[in-house]
Amino acid sequence: MLRHLLRLLLVAALLLAAGVLGMRQLGWLNQRAAPSLSPPEQARTAPVAPPSPVVPAAPLSPAVPEKLETPVKPPSPAASMPSTTTPPTSTRPASTPPRPVLPRAVPPAQKSGASRPPRPLAPAPLRSAPLTALNAVRALAGLPGVKAEPGWQAECDAHANYLTRTDTGSHREDPADPHYTPAGANCAHAHYYVTLRPEATATQALTYWQNGPFHLPQLLDPRLSRAAFSVKHDTAGEIHTAAVLDVKRGRTGAAKYPVRFPRPGSVLAPQALSRFEFPDALPGCPGYAHPVGAPIALLLGQGRAARRAELKINGKAAAVCLLTAQTFSGASAGDTRVGRSVLEAQGVAIALPRQPLPRAAQVHVLFQTDAGPVGWSFRTR
Repeated sequence: MLRHLLRLLLVAALLLAAGVLGMRQLGWLNQRAAPSLSPPEQARTAPVAPPSPVVPAAPLSPAVPEKLETPVKPPSPAASMPSTTTPPTSTRPASTPPRPVLPRAVPPAQKSGASRPPRPLAPAPLRSAPLTALNAVRALAGLPGVKAEPGWQAECDAHANYLTRTDTGSHREDPADPHYTPAGANCAHAHYYVTLRPEATATQALTYWQNGPFHLPQLLDPRLSRAAFSVKHDTAGEIHTAAVLDVKRGRTGAAKYPVRFPRPGSVLAPQALSRFEFPDALPGCPGYAHPVGAPIALLLGQGRAARRAELKINGKAAAVCLLTAQTFSGASAGDTRVGRSVLEAQGVAIALPRQPLPRAAQVHVLFQTDAGPVGWSFRTR
């Protein structure tokens, strides 16, 4: 019995020794226990990529001129002086060679307000250029030139700025508008010319007024000795150029009448009546329609009048319409009143040829006035 027990113990010891030896050969007894059943997890956050190189910003492209849009009708001007707008235009870039443009006046209430920030203006042309253009028109009537009035210049500059910044054509400034200035309001009575064309010049404005029967007499006032003329440009908005001419405050010279335009013996290029003149002259000339010849003017002085006009081109009678303070009839009672007041102020008689004068023609005009006939000749080139 004892021997049998010893044999079992010996067999167990041999089996144990064999197991230990096998474990050593497999390397199991050299490992240390891991703290967890699975290897530690790596951080779930992806590695941070190096920053991308900074690309320099591309230079800003130059502003592209806006295309001209369909114009709108200007507001009715003050009765004391005809307002000025621009001739018609088509939708095209501003770089196209100039053609007459429609008025681009918009009532101030539609375009101005405190929510609209001021915008920068382009530099104004030299002030001498506008006066040169005005004096060139006066020279066609044999009148002396006018001088600039520095005291009014800043006021007319301010009003021209107001027109371009608010995109309006008006003889007043709205005190509630952020662009209003008391200085600009002092020149709001002046002639104005507004257009979508940023390249418009003082000469274009003067040409427009020269061919308007209710603006021309005020350019030719023999009493005019001083004036202020401003041209401002603004590439933003709808009105890109505004010209403002004050010929009201400088009438301090001698009233030497009569004044003939164009003067006897002069030579000038034939032109047409300005469209959209206020008031419209054509209701006073039944049967007339654009294009009509530019005005031929006789200024007799206040209290004088003409009764009839005759026109001959190369010796042949041509149709002509006479506008005077006694005969002009506008499209409305208000238009009639404004037109007659302008003509009556200097005893003006306007002869409108039914068609623009031909080139290279000899022209003779004759006005029958209350003091007798006044006639003269000139040529077109």
